[in-house]
Amino acid sequence: MSDIIKKLENHLNVPTNSIRITEGARVFDTQKTRDRNLIFKHDILKVSASVSDFIQTYIPAQGYKEIRVQFKKKNGSGHKETDYSRTQQPIIKYGEALETKHEPVQQQTTHAMQQPVQPPAQPEKFMFAGYGLNGVNTQIPPMGLGMAQIQQHDLTSLNVTKERYEDFKKTNKDLESKVLNLESELRIVKEDKSTLQRKLDTQEDRHKLEIERIQLNQKSFVDTDGFKTLVEGLGGIVPAIINRNAPAALGGATANVSQRKKEFIQIVENPQITDAHVEMLKAVITAYVQNEEFANQLNQILYA
Repeated sequence: MSDIIKKLENHLNVPTNSIRITEGARVFDTQKTRDRNLIFKHDILKVSASVSDFIQTYIPAQGYKEIRVQFKKKNGSGHKETDYSRTQQPIIKYGEALETKHEPVQQQTTHAMQQPVQPPAQPEKFMFAGYGLNGVNTQIPPMGLGMAQIQQHDLTSLNVTKERYEDFKKTNKDLESKVLNLESELRIVKEDKSTLQRKLDTQEDRHKLEIERIQLNQKSFVDTDGFKTLVEGLGGIVPAIINRNAPAALGGATANVSQRKKEFIQIVENPQITDAHVEMLKAVITAYVQNEEFANQLNQILYA
């Protein structure tokens, strides 16, 4: 026992090393989120004062009778069993006196050959060390020396395969969860894209309406009902301006004004022309001078 305890302590002094304890199909579970079947030194010190106390006191207190201890070391992203653990297969039996077995296969065979062979009076009891079958009556006849070792190796491989299967299943579950998250994110992105497209379409519609509004506001004054009313109100005054038929008599205040302006002044002085007419004419003249489009359209109306 002291030999295996010492090997355990030396092994676990490396922070990345761990052990795995099994009894048949039963595996010691640390209840951790990850690597729950691997026992590191810090896991041991949470429940026991030392590695020796953990193996000799804590483990049997959990109901274990005969355990197989696997020495594990870091191997990339996982852990693998050490050469010593695979070849010696350390087994600890709990009972009246603690017993440790880690004999090589050849030594176990020699030991078995030294035992006298007695014909069984009843179905023989076979010991499958560490797998929960010790002391169980079975009708399977003996199959030769070394059978227990072969069965133990096969069952160990089965346990390793089962452990890998559980790891793969957990990895697959994690990947499925990531896929679901990515699908959800993709759906959100598509919804955001659709929302932005609707906003863009709405913005384009608003832009078109704004252009139409601006174009409407830029509609020439000559196309409006107000201009038509102006022309009707002026009566024969505008034709008089166009035809330049107004009288040529001018007062002294207009001595330095051109003949055309003098004629216009005489038309404005006509009693029939009200102040409202004058304001309207001022607006027309101002627009005619400042707005080329207005001037062109007015020319088309007056001189067409």
